[in-house]
Amino acid sequence: MERSYDHTTSDTANQEISPLQATGPGIDGAGLRQYHFALGRMAANFRSYPSQAREAGWDGRVAMRLTVDTGGVPQSLRLLSGSGHDILDQAALEMLRLAASHTPVPDTLRGQRFEIDLAIDYSSADPPPPAGRPGNPSDEEVVQSR
Repeated sequence: MERSYDHTTSDTANQEISPLQATGPGIDGAGLRQYHFALGRMAANFRSYPSQAREAGWDGRVAMRLTVDTGGVPQSLRLLSGSGHDILDQAALEMLRLAASHTPVPDTLRGQRFEIDLAIDYSSADPPPPAGRPGNPSDEEVVQSR
């Protein structure tokens, strides 16, 4: 089954970003927090700051919503609010798309549809990646790091 990712801005773009959004009763809060943390850790493996944006000094926060189906499969990824720079928005969406495809859903969340909101901050003041670190790790490197 192919996953679809909606890269359009949601009508909730001006709402405050809550890290966890559950749909339906009985969603396990501890499981949501566990998955949120695991997504963040995995996303760090795929983080990239586009050189064009870094050189231009572009900063910004990208807020996204990930929807996961009852089988634990990521179904959609929406941009809630952009950074003001398409290149940063696209880098954040790609980073989270990759992280979601490599992060298992906790057993306590299986069988339930849920959503998680995440925000990525870009700052041109952040140090560049260490020398010798390739752009993004391969799927094989990420699987080995679990």
